[in-house]
Amino acid sequence: RAPGPGAGAAYDGMLAECADVEAMRRVAETRAGVADAGESAAALRFGMAMLAATPGTDVVIAGSSGLMARPVDALVDALRSLGADVERTEGGVRVRGRRLAGGKAAVDASVSSQFVSALLMAAPHGHPPPRPWPRHAHSCFCSMASQAPHQAYPPEGVFLLS
Repeated sequence: RAPGPGAGAAYDGMLAECADVEAMRRVAETRAGVADAGESAAALRFGMAMLAATPGTDVVIAGSSGLMARPVDALVDALRSLGADVERTEGGVRVRGRRLAGGKAAVDASVSSQFVSALLMAAPHGHPPPRPWPRHAHSCFCSMASQAPHQAYPPEGVFLLS
């Protein structure tokens, strides 16, 4: 294993060995039961979207008390608007995977850009797949991800999938 950039990073093939990558692996590989996201908000949020779009899964994504206090409700609502079966529970976030209905979803990207990334991960699994359309001029990631023409956007930081 060749050392990679950053303190203590080592690469196994293309993935760095770090807590976030290991947490994401645990969550992504779980199809039933409890998946431990540890301290990783990325594993929680991205896992919610990936598992929601994976028919047959029934997983509670759990983690540290600090992680469970992090904001995810806006992402839960956005995924539900696409037909996902996602809910907050006492032990974490329960995700029952299914074929997503697609449609429109809006999320406040000023809370976390991970909400947008998670929706983009779920988007291709909607029927029909939604098209990302940014509504916030200061969100470079959203603008790069969009194929919609640039327009004057309101300052709310809302990202819309339609």
